[in-house]
Amino acid sequence: MMFAAVDEIPGYVKIIAKPSELGLAATIGTGLKHQVAASNEYHWAMLCCLAGQAAEKFKLGIIHDGSGRSYENWMDAAKRFLSQQPDQIFYPNPTNTLEIEHNNQALLELRERHLSLLEQYFSQNSDVFDSLCEALHKQKHLKAAQLRKLLAPINLPDGFPTIVLSQKKT
Repeated sequence: MMFAAVDEIPGYVKIIAKPSELGLAATIGTGLKHQVAASNEYHWAMLCCLAGQAAEKFKLGIIHDGSGRSYENWMDAAKRFLSQQPDQIFYPNPTNTLEIEHNNQALLELRERHLSLLEQYFSQNSDVFDSLCEALHKQKHLKAAQLRKLLAPINLPDGFPTIVLSQKKT
């Protein structure tokens, strides 16, 4: 569903069903192939790291341990992101308890904002979420063009980052 915020889904992106009793079991094939540079792209990429976890919680009411690596990726990106914000203090290499606690609070607040935005996004687009799950269950995989059609009705909440790839051909 995160690709609804991208103006052009790259042709190499596909979603593949991986049958499992433990989760929604859909993964995005290869992800974006361009260097994330702009702030909204970085924000979007961090949301993608938490999206699977948030989707499980939204749809199933629980989070499984399969999202651990994605969370690690979010944590790494969040630390880089927070250390580059001109209006915020974040210690890239904390040296004492006060700096560590400050960083932990900043990370917690960012995570809460991201999870809240994802919860709003999934709630606002619950019908599309269900349609996407149904199509994936039936077809076992979806290519970029099919995905774009399924995502067309999505409404992005205020503050949700969008990405323009049509000008970034690789």
